[in-house]
Amino acid sequence: MLVLTPEIVEMIGIAGGMLILAAWAFETAETMKKHKKLLDLKFSAISLLGSVLLAMYAYILDLGIFLWLNTIIALIILFEIWYSLHVRKIHKK
Repeated sequence: MLVLTPEIVEMIGIAGGMLILAAWAFETAETMKKHKKLLDLKFSAISLLGSVLLAMYAYILDLGIFLWLNTIIALIILFEIWYSLHVRKIHKK
């Protein structure tokens, strides 16, 4: 029988969060190399709101892994919104 200690469960959560963030960071970096707009701004706004609400939920329930993950994702989305607006201004010139 597999015994999942709190430490093992936390490591699973950290590994999952790191993989999600690594994939998102890689995709963002690849898009920036091509100087393309990252995301549709409506999608970004909804996604940002969802990440902020999930971070609040994780904070209320003291779910550290999910608070950390959703806070970082919200920051990445804010950067993507800024970058997309910046790229749009450059291409309008």
